[in-house]
Amino acid sequence: MTNRLATGLSALTSALLSTEPADDFPRNVAEIISEMLPRRPLTGLVLLEGDTTVGGSRDAHAMLLDEAPRDDGLGAARQAMRSRQPVSATDLGTEQRWGAYPKRMVRHGIRSAEVCPLMSNDEILGTLGLYSPRPNAFDDESRRTLALVAEHVGLLLGWAFTAAQQEQLTEQLRAALQSRSAIDQALGILIGQHRCSRDEAFDRLRRLSNQRNIKLARVAADLVAEISGTGSPALHFDDPAAPRRIAPGWLPMASPEN
Repeated sequence: MTNRLATGLSALTSALLSTEPADDFPRNVAEIISEMLPRRPLTGLVLLEGDTTVGGSRDAHAMLLDEAPRDDGLGAARQAMRSRQPVSATDLGTEQRWGAYPKRMVRHGIRSAEVCPLMSNDEILGTLGLYSPRPNAFDDESRRTLALVAEHVGLLLGWAFTAAQQEQLTEQLRAALQSRSAIDQALGILIGQHRCSRDEAFDRLRRLSNQRNIKLARVAADLVAEISGTGSPALHFDDPAAPRRIAPGWLPMASPEN
């Protein structure tokens, strides 16, 4: 492994596990990969989520942004996602696959492409692609290097996805516990005020929620704040010590259909 490749893999690890996620994350990763490979090829990253997120180095970025929203777009990448196998397009000027995609690629100045799926635990997360303005630009060594980098990126993305899911679940549980605490306190207040049972107190709280068209937990929190004379407590618990990992917004949420 060359020093530049090893340094690049280290930089990739830092970027993918960054605690300060950025909106241009896919593009930044594509730039790192391009810089670490011989002859700095155009590089593109496609990530699956609610909508497909793309990012590319240099001119590849504009090409991917143009391709992503098209029904027949990202032809080589879509095939790699669907087949879960690397896809080669040695000359897009004569390529017959993928409908109008090859002609659009040629108009973007792209004549050859190599695309690898990004996998983690047998789950498809997206693709990593190399693009060139020359036909037959990538040899076997380029393909092996691409496969190595794609495997590394896939493993890190899988870890980041799992971490983000765990963090989301933790926040949901914290919010649920905070809401339950406010409701229990409000019920205690109503029982004391009206000398009623817990069920009757809950009915009062529910009617108030319906009348105001406000969630039950919010009504409960407001009641506790009114009686205690303090500000309304937050219902979404935020632990400042909790680690911040990659934001889940760009992470994969769906599998390719086309």
